[in-house]
Amino acid sequence: MRDDWKPHTSYYFRISSSFWVISVTLLFASGLAYEPLYHIWRGSLAYSLIPQDDFYYYYLTAKHLAANGFSSFDGIVPTNGYHPLWMWCLAGLTFLARGNDSICFVMIEVIQILTSIITAALVLKLFRELFGKQPWLNPIALFVSLLLTVLIFLGMETVLCIPLYLLFFLKIHGLLK
Repeated sequence: MRDDWKPHTSYYFRISSSFWVISVTLLFASGLAYEPLYHIWRGSLAYSLIPQDDFYYYYLTAKHLAANGFSSFDGIVPTNGYHPLWMWCLAGLTFLARGNDSICFVMIEVIQILTSIITAALVLKLFRELFGKQPWLNPIALFVSLLLTVLIFLGMETVLCIPLYLLFFLKIHGLLK
């Protein structure tokens, strides 16, 4: 063991605390994704009952947009009442899945898990930049990350908006280095 290596330096503390916050967020997000993925694995259609709120408005419109380039909920009447970036992402996923809802739902779950991890890292970055090293920082960052993960798993535009808002806030306040 090297003499100049100190396990309790601030760099070591930052890596280990980040690891735990991100790891717990990953486990939590994976737990939220478990039920729909389980139903997909079994071949059950019950996975389609899990998304909430206006997810199907987005999803069906994205399917029509990917299939025939027409923005419509029902395939007849045009619509434009949605978040364009999330619609573009969903349309891309449905295009890649070639109309297979199961494959598309798996890709959506993976994106939600990845977005949750990115959000946890951004929350940690924001809190560290705003408050420095505080003993309460990691538990509060973990709590906020888990709450935001629940919002991310609604399948709505929050999947993109939450990490983008955090990035925007960090950028405009000069906290990104």
